[in-house]
Amino acid sequence: MLIDVQLIEAPTAAQVWSDRIEVETKRLSEEQNNVVARLTHRIDEVLFGAAVRHADKSPAPNASAIEFVLHAHNFWARNPTSVRGAEGAMKFFDQALQRDPNLVSAMIGKFTALYYVIFLDPQADHDRIVKEMDQLSLRAATVDERDPSAWYVRAIALAFQWRWQAAVDASAQAERLDPTDSTIFSQRAETMLLMGRPTDALALVDKALSLETANTVATAWPLHTRCRTYVGLGRYDEAIAACEKSAFLHDWWMPHLYLVAAYTHQGETTKANAEKTKVLQQRPAISFSDFNALRLSDNPTFVQQIDDKLFVELRKAGIPER
Repeated sequence: MLIDVQLIEAPTAAQVWSDRIEVETKRLSEEQNNVVARLTHRIDEVLFGAAVRHADKSPAPNASAIEFVLHAHNFWARNPTSVRGAEGAMKFFDQALQRDPNLVSAMIGKFTALYYVIFLDPQADHDRIVKEMDQLSLRAATVDERDPSAWYVRAIALAFQWRWQAAVDASAQAERLDPTDSTIFSQRAETMLLMGRPTDALALVDKALSLETANTVATAWPLHTRCRTYVGLGRYDEAIAACEKSAFLHDWWMPHLYLVAAYTHQGETTKANAEKTKVLQQRPAISFSDFNALRLSDNPTFVQQIDDKLFVELRKAGIPER
């Protein structure tokens, strides 16, 4: 059975959004709650996106905390993969927290901006940022322990500290609170990858993609994890397919880097060089040392896969050691 959904603007009767979900008829009764939850997610995303697009002017001095949050996202959407975008948004999230120290959406927004700074700024103070992410996520989960997003960012913060079981536990709590949020499964898939458990990572990627989010970045993330997992397993053809889709949906330097390795292994030098150019546009100082400075994992299996499958090919493509 296909369920068609439309969002209509009441004053004009104009259609502003539509989507379709496929559900097996025989499972409709048991899937009813999940279908409603998935549709709610999509409508929330559309409504939030519309509010963000309208928040294009700097908030007035007496603006509310949520107005600063919306403007932060608007500013960031105009500079999505730059340090300027993340740091500029962070200033507005800080202003929101000055007005309402317990606004969880502002904490999560600032947390996400810090996450981007780690990956976009080679000069970033890694230890300071990870500590701040830990504090923000713990604070968010304490202020509203029923908010799945708070536990979702908590899981990310714990993974950055290599506290693997605690990260899995936090992710499980997020799932208990909202079993239909694709980003929760995407995050846990990446954690499984970093823990050296590629089979579990791929299964969770499939679960995340099955939830069919309308958010292109949320779709790009599990595809990115699939790409990295396949490179680690030496399955370069499958890695290329996943990374190309991920990079198309979200122009992020890491899938481009993995494409450099995969294309090089397949002997597609022209494509590898094109992807290398894209990497350098976002992370000009890329090197093995620069990548390792991200401190993604201490798991021996993951580290070995990076050395044997990623770095071997990047070395051939001319990516420097330091």
